[in-house]
Amino acid sequence: MKLSDTPRADVEIAINAPVEKVWPLISDPDLPAKFSEEFQGAVWLDGATPGLGAKFKGTNKMGERVWDTTSTITDFSVMKFLSGPSKISITQYRFGHFDCLLTMTRHC
Repeated sequence: MKLSDTPRADVEIAINAPVEKVWPLISDPDLPAKFSEEFQGAVWLDGATPGLGAKFKGTNKMGERVWDTTSTITDFSVMKFLSGPSKISITQYRFGHFDCLLTMTRHC
């Protein structure tokens, strides 16, 4: 089964903040580790920073099982769009023009 054939969840929230304040949080792949028991953290690979083609490695742990996934940013526009697949998910963030409108699409 291909990832594109799996169930999909879309979540959209409005954030009362300018995109300039939210972008640094969204473009930090390590940030979700602060809120997750499974996701242990992520690091940019090869000195990368957020941008088209940049890669980062994420580490997950569930019980004794530990695994890594590598994600590549496949679509990118500063402060507008960030998208990247790994072996197990695709996450996308989109921003509106005025207040920050965050749309997260995750295949799991």
